[in-house]
Amino acid sequence: MSVSESRRGFVLFLSGLALCLIGLALSIIWQLNFSSTLFEIRSAVTLTGIGIFLLFLGINLIFGLKIPYAKFFFFSGVVLSAIAMIAFQAYYPWEWRYPCVTYAVGILSMISSFFANVMQRESGKNSVDAVKTESSLPERTFLPEREFLNLNRELEEKLEIIEMIHYKTRDLLDLPADIKNYHKQIRKMNEDVIDRHDDLINRLYEVIDDCNYILNQSDESVTLPQFAGSASTHLQDILRREGIVPIEVTIGEEKFDPIKHEIKKRVVVDGTEEGTIIRKLREGYTRNSMIVRPAWVEIAVTPHEDNDER
Repeated sequence: MSVSESRRGFVLFLSGLALCLIGLALSIIWQLNFSSTLFEIRSAVTLTGIGIFLLFLGINLIFGLKIPYAKFFFFSGVVLSAIAMIAFQAYYPWEWRYPCVTYAVGILSMISSFFANVMQRESGKNSVDAVKTESSLPERTFLPEREFLNLNRELEEKLEIIEMIHYKTRDLLDLPADIKNYHKQIRKMNEDVIDRHDDLINRLYEVIDDCNYILNQSDESVTLPQFAGSASTHLQDILRREGIVPIEVTIGEEKFDPIKHEIKKRVVVDGTEEGTIIRKLREGYTRNSMIVRPAWVEIAVTPHEDNDER
């Protein structure tokens, strides 16, 4: 078998591997199951099936098709696999078992062809070694150097291809476990988000219940400021449980910070350093050290700079 055939086989192997990965990636993205759309199922299954078909086609070309009955198994596998993929496209979802069984038989036929050629190749090497052993010493000694170098180079290329196939196959076998772990992580994250939302909704309902209770009281023992203060305190407690806390502002001492504060008013104040916060106009909030909303502040300016601005 020539080096060009090995390269073509290697290209087919890599193409099949790429299609398998694309099919598996689509299965993950679409979260493929029996309730998925026909387009999603047919697309993902067809890409994966063609990819596996090209994988074994490339491997057979790399190791050659020299045995007649191995060629029969190989071409039978090709025909069965093609028929199975066409039948799956035509009859799914009404009938999918028979196409899958036919596809499996076709792939097994291609695998049988591959192993038969490997065994034949090994036995051929043993026969060549036996002939060389029986041949005279001068014939072995005067082997042309160019032929020896070509054989050595071809052997190195085959070994590199086999090693690459080994690593790619191992990665492909590890992929289902990685996909399963990824699905578990996504499922757990979704459950955590749902639990947090349910807890937040229940706490908001508590605020509504308190407000309705106060509004339904017949006496006027609770004034409007008390009612608003109670609701505000309850809502602040809910935000604090979610990690949202007010931004602390020290009036008269703290300087303006453009990250935490937003200037809404400038006032001329004698004896106060430029940029000092003299009043907080609206609360600001942070969550896990991230600014959710900056605080509105009023800052002091010197009379000189105030006149310049005018």
